[in-house]
Amino acid sequence: MTIHRSKGLEFPIVFVGGISKMFNQQDLNAPFLMHKELGFGPRFVDRENRVAYPTLANLAIRRRAQFELLAEEMRVLYVALTRPKEKMVLLGTVKDAAKKALAWSQVKDSPELALPDYLLAAGRSYLDWIGPSLMRHPDAAVLRELAGSNDSFSVCLADDQSRWAISIISADQVSRDHVVDQTLGEEDVMTEVRKERIAALKAVQPVKLVPSSTVEELTKSAQVTANQNIGDEGEATVALQQEETRLINEVDQRLSWTYPYEAATQVAASTSVTELKTLLAMQDIQSVEVMEELGRSPRSYWIITPQESITSRMKQVMLIVMHPVNLSSMRLG
Repeated sequence: MTIHRSKGLEFPIVFVGGISKMFNQQDLNAPFLMHKELGFGPRFVDRENRVAYPTLANLAIRRRAQFELLAEEMRVLYVALTRPKEKMVLLGTVKDAAKKALAWSQVKDSPELALPDYLLAAGRSYLDWIGPSLMRHPDAAVLRELAGSNDSFSVCLADDQSRWAISIISADQVSRDHVVDQTLGEEDVMTEVRKERIAALKAVQPVKLVPSSTVEELTKSAQVTANQNIGDEGEATVALQQEETRLINEVDQRLSWTYPYEAATQVAASTSVTELKTLLAMQDIQSVEVMEELGRSPRSYWIITPQESITSRMKQVMLIVMHPVNLSSMRLG
């Protein structure tokens, strides 16, 4: 869902990706600019030297249009930031995080709540506005450390009630093939499974979930561990292990869920009224098989001769199971 379409709606959790994407300013580079108040702004063309120069009117209209574009992007960003009810996740990418953090730290100690006008005018993406704002927040210690500055924040945000969790992930951590457990320093046993899932996502194929056998092994392991830990603190340990087992089963049950009417998803959206009538008439006789037949390619139809009416044919269908006839295999004439 785009930000424009989400206007007026609210969601418990909102993900906003691509906040570092540059604003579209291609219209500002047009050779002929127009404005409802400033008029026309053409370029001056030197025919002898075959060179075009921007005129004063062109520069003025371009500057005004740029400010109006930034104002519109600010309104769009406001819509995005006011959609969540409980939590928001912002995602952005930069080439050099340390360099960006150093640039944002210029306004770290600003006593004013609003960002300076020159910084707003120089913004080329949402991250150029969000970054300096977060740099002054008490929870942005990781950004200030990345910029090499002291861990001080702006006084105007000292009593801010919002809470931010900022994570910086390098490209190597995302693209590496082997996933290493940061706590144990051992290669994750699920590496092969994750590789298969990533390959399936790249190929736009269904992702295989954790097999039920793995969940059963984890459940048995948790039960064995609970039995071994019975002692002075055994009751608390057993309760913790039972809760862990319950959560594992709950996650497996939810992730292993499949749509019970998968055959219906294979029916074409442009199914004719005649086909729908036939389907309704055959609901009591192998409805799933009929739905699967209609979903096959090429399209299948039931042939009704001129001597027979639809009602009589439907009555016959209720008595016997008819096999559809493929029109592409019939000869006309």
